[in-house]
Amino acid sequence: MGRIVGIDFGTSNSSVAFHDGKSAQVIEMADGSRLLPSVIAFTDDNEVLVGNSAISAGKISPLKCFKHVKRLMGQLYNKSENTGGQTVEGDDGMTWLKGPDHNYAPAEFAAVIMSALLDAAEAKLDERPAGAVIGVPAAYNQPQRAAIREAARIAGLSDDRIWLIEEPTLAAIRYGQGRKKFATVAVYDWGGGTFDFTI
Repeated sequence: MGRIVGIDFGTSNSSVAFHDGKSAQVIEMADGSRLLPSVIAFTDDNEVLVGNSAISAGKISPLKCFKHVKRLMGQLYNKSENTGGQTVEGDDGMTWLKGPDHNYAPAEFAAVIMSALLDAAEAKLDERPAGAVIGVPAAYNQPQRAAIREAARIAGLSDDRIWLIEEPTLAAIRYGQGRKKFATVAVYDWGGGTFDFTI
């Protein structure tokens, strides 16, 4: 069975890590950065770009550049919400994104970001990760969790190898590793789209 990685799919940036037997190691992207901007864009030829190249393309064609996709996942469509004309109501009543050729579920765009993370992990580990632990905001409801799981499936992970764990729980587990003393811990998660405070 292949490696399990940890994915932080963020509103602004995303990252992927693995455990080398001693500690967790954040994997570098192809450009040497440990963070992948959670941005995708389409070129005039409908090629899909992700990360920094998507940000650059978005400066030329802003309506073909999609940021903060995580905020839209599992959300009912709200006509009054200002999204710069990039969202539409899907047949399921949920928020979808208006692509250059057709409309996309936010999970499809999130899958592009997750695929890029899995590609970086494969380049580092010499094998495609077999599964992933994915952090989700503590307040995520069932439709939002389902959308994250669907994105991971589209990115190529099998359903039984996807584990969703609340981000504050992951932080507390990491903080508690190797500590023998019981303690009450406050976890602040100051993210690009959510802010959680958990005891």
